[in-house]
Amino acid sequence: DKNKLLSLPYGQIEADLDAISTNWGRSLYNALCKKFGEYRGGAHFAAMEPIFTPEYKSKFSAANAIEDIDYIRAASTEGKQQFNLIIQKNGSFELKIYSTVELTLSNLLPLIE
Repeated sequence: DKNKLLSLPYGQIEADLDAISTNWGRSLYNALCKKFGEYRGGAHFAAMEPIFTPEYKSKFSAANAIEDIDYIRAASTEGKQQFNLIIQKNGSFELKIYSTVELTLSNLLPLIE
């Protein structure tokens, strides 16, 4: 039906296809350049992209990484752990902990309590 074709959200479809076809590293680079400008964004990308593991990249988007970079910087600058409590759409919670030193579960539990 011609009317159904006209009502498709072409802009959203195009954005979704772009997101699917762009690799994670390129998305991070683009987001950093948008936030900091091309020169500083490229420098931030070179410094920060290697710290994200393949597991992180498969679970989180480059947009999430931009927020995480801010927390990582704060942990580094302040010299202490940073916490980000995220409420998911389904009502569950996710706690991200950022630290400049390796953390073990036995060291973390007193901090969370």
